Amino acid sequence: KKRGQYWLVENLEKPSGIFDEAFEKLIPQIKAWCEASGLEVYNQKTHEGFWRNLLVRKSFAEDKLLICMVVSQSTSDNIQYTILQHEFLKLLQEALGDRVKGVFWQTSKSVSDSVRNHETRKLLFGEMILVEKINNLEFEISLESFFQTNPQSAEKLYDKVVEYIESGLKSRGDDLRPDSAPLVLDLFCGTGTIGQIIKHQMPNTRVIGVEILEEAIKDAKANAKRNDLNDLKFFSGDVGKFLKAHPEYEGKIDTVVLDPPRAGIAPKTLRKVLDLGAQTMIYISCNPSTMARDTVTLKEAGYKLEKLSMVDQFPHTAHVECVGRFILSC
Repeated sequence: KKRGQYWLVENLEKPSGIFDEAFEKLIPQIKAWCEASGLEVYNQKTHEGFWRNLLVRKSFAEDKLLICMVVSQSTSDNIQYTILQHEFLKLLQEALGDRVKGVFWQTSKSVSDSVRNHETRKLLFGEMILVEKINNLEFEISLESFFQTNPQSAEKLYDKVVEYIESGLKSRGDDLRPDSAPLVLDLFCGTGTIGQIIKHQMPNTRVIGVEILEEAIKDAKANAKRNDLNDLKFFSGDVGKFLKAHPEYEGKIDTVVLDPPRAGIAPKTLRKVLDLGAQTMIYISCNPSTMARDTVTLKEAGYKLEKLSMVDQFPHTAHVECVGRFILSC
């Protein structure tokens, strides 16, 4: 989309080098097919029109795609509507062959581009999930799941997280014996990627993951089972409310891993996290400015920023992913 203009979309005239080249080459053909239908493009200012957006997810491990066409409503002609679905599926299969793992068609009345409403989604073909690999673990990904867009770079990020946790524990004299079983709380855990990698590389830890999206927690539990990882617990709920509902963890958490959205952590939620009194905080951020803001609060609470690394998750952009280790110094 054009910067600062959410209702205007740029045409992709040639492959960008950012996503899957074969699919990006197909976009002009999909656009021409939509135009040939005679149906209008959805206008995000007037909320009128038919064609909304196209969601595509790729597994690098499988080299396969999940593809979802999102429209605003059914057409008045049910026969035309059914024909459109068959034509869309045929177009994809002829162009991409067996790389198409699943194709969906979804209607949406939301003013946003969200596709979370399962009730209006139809599976036209194939399966509902992809499987991606990071750090030798497999992760199931659905359309709604939050997952790193750059898996190979994400491995470097997650290795740094584990390194920071291990060095933080060892600096306090913890030898990671089975009877010590350090407790790691993974907040904003998404599909549980970080928590499972921690458990896989540090078997003697206990891990708890918290995420507000129920779909992501379902994926997290399925992924842990797929990877044969035990002693992990995943909870669906608001981070701030979860901490209030489980006071039994106060004073027992060795390390908190924070991976908040771009807006950072709400001040009230961050204060509840601080009340846990964890010796180590690992803060992962895709927005250095909000991390800087939250760092001020952490320092005021007695935490010292000991280590800071940056990983380029978003090549050819001004964005960078940061990971910092904070140690309670008082």
